[in-house]
Amino acid sequence: MQRKSFFLIMLLVVFASFVASVVHAQSLAPSKVRLNTTAAGVELNWDDGGNDGNATTVKYEIGRGEVAGAYSTIFETSGHSFIDTTAVPGQTYYYAVREGYTGWDPPPAQVFRFEVRDSYGDGWNGSYIGVLNPSGSEIQQVTLSGGSFGNILVTSSAAGTYSFVWHSGSWASECGFTIYDANDNQIYNVNSVSFSNGQLFFSSEAIINPPEDNSGTRFTAWSEEIVRFYPWAAATAEARNYKTETVVRARWPIYENEIVKTFVGLSTVPGEANVVDFIDVGHATEHTFSGLNLETGKEYFVTV
Repeated sequence: MQRKSFFLIMLLVVFASFVASVVHAQSLAPSKVRLNTTAAGVELNWDDGGNDGNATTVKYEIGRGEVAGAYSTIFETSGHSFIDTTAVPGQTYYYAVREGYTGWDPPPAQVFRFEVRDSYGDGWNGSYIGVLNPSGSEIQQVTLSGGSFGNILVTSSAAGTYSFVWHSGSWASECGFTIYDANDNQIYNVNSVSFSNGQLFFSSEAIINPPEDNSGTRFTAWSEEIVRFYPWAAATAEARNYKTETVVRARWPIYENEIVKTFVGLSTVPGEANVVDFIDVGHATEHTFSGLNLETGKEYFVTV
């Protein structure tokens, strides 16, 4: 008579994943965000994105959300890894990482803003405004390279009087512009230029606002890569002992989202595969482990 015994088969929460790009990434943001599922939870690892200027990394924030781009910080660390033990089975999560750093170099203060226009719509055709600092040196050339409109910022840390000199190209009468101070108050306007070439047409005392305080912690954008997790519903598995072998048959639901590959393994430890190493089963939704020699009464775990 064939004897049958049943083992308790438990399933660790299973995730499939892919990496996608998000916009607004900064050079200091962490890179190469990677994932791994362990017995403890969902493990994330990342590389430092590098620092610009005098910036010093002080911590990383891990963000998690149910919608890509909408993250809430769930943990802070000075290291390069984190294990999320609070992921709920059946819920889709998006993860990203950002870097907190101190000691950045404050940018030069904005002293003027130019709103530049061209009535024909083909730019200023070689014309430009030379911006002279209080020492009389040209620090910037304001122009419109193409199109009919543009906004150009002039930045400097030098207090004093700035002068503006017109340099003519072709069709200068099509050019117009408005100058604003650092507080965005209009201080000069012309709709159609009639200056002579090289004419100093306007001077203004610059408003120098206090530089940005760089003593606190600033954060980069969220990491350029986001890691998306798809927790699956629990699979079912059944183990049967026969005279010469134990057979374990596991099934799991069809997953609605894109899956590149599915791997299944058998272990005495959740999340590992120390009995049968992970097997690539493609897009299958079931797999049978055969030729096994399992112990009666012992727990085994199937991970997909």
